Amino acid sequence: EVYGWIGSGQNIGYGAGAALAGIIVDRINSTTSFAFAAGLDFIALLVAIAAISITPSFLASKHEKESK
Repeated sequence: EVYGWIGSGQNIGYGAGAALAGIIVDRINSTTSFAFAAGLDFIALLVAIAAISITPSFLASKHEKESK
């Protein structure tokens, strides 16, 4: 089920990103679309960093399984 959600999120992001980039290129220019993409990448990085504290550690769960 998780892989389904991940795949759906990737497809939605790809489709929305292509649509937004097309609008930006048509209305402004291609350089701005690259800057827009870089800005969104930076926001995604900040979200990933913020999520580290709530994401369970793979190593901790592996260690718990080995100790049983």
